[in-house]
Amino acid sequence: MTNYLNARYYDPAKKGMLSQDTFRGTQTNPGTWNLYSYCAGNPINYTDPTGHYAFQNLYNSVSASKKTKLSSNEINAIKNVPSIKCHFNRNLNNHGIPLTEAQAKKSGWHRDYAATAHQFNRKTTTTIFKGKKINSYQPNKKYRLGNKEVVYYCDGKINNSAEDRGSYNFSTGSDHWLKDVVPWIAWGNCSRTYGNMGSDSTTCQMRENKMFIGSNMRTAINAIKKLGLYGTIK
Repeated sequence: MTNYLNARYYDPAKKGMLSQDTFRGTQTNPGTWNLYSYCAGNPINYTDPTGHYAFQNLYNSVSASKKTKLSSNEINAIKNVPSIKCHFNRNLNNHGIPLTEAQAKKSGWHRDYAATAHQFNRKTTTTIFKGKKINSYQPNKKYRLGNKEVVYYCDGKINNSAEDRGSYNFSTGSDHWLKDVVPWIAWGNCSRTYGNMGSDSTTCQMRENKMFIGSNMRTAINAIKKLGLYGTIK
């Protein structure tokens, strides 16, 4: 008897998957080298919600002494948030993205009109009206293909800023807000693959202020602040 785990089938008798993982692993984590394994061989500390990429949650990445600061609701919330390391490694799986909006359209990527987070750095256009300069801000445009995403400026060129760049999403379902948006608020969105551009509490607060924060998201963000990890990239 096999079990379907979102993208692949797991065989309990063989203690492994029946097909290879689409994520090809990383050099720094030998557990990912076996493409037939589940959660890099460590299902106690890692989870794999999509069947394509295992990650450690924030709760399992912090020390026992820090966990005592959190309420039960905060603990449950951050069990859905990836650890800082996993958050910044997510773009290892966000490869092969189109460099322009025109290429994205031709390659079958779909415009995500509901995206609201990726508006931190927008293109500014200046027009002259009755002799006065008027600045207007043109929104970014996000495209998705499965769990991958890419963000373009209004002129169709790729947006690679730390705040707005597209990233691999651990979830495209209802828990997307905890698994993907909360880390973006707390730590930014730049993968270590492209160099750590850093963040600070002021920038994070700006992101938080412009987002609609649901109750579970607020609980997770408060927990991150209690842990002393808000705006801190190590």
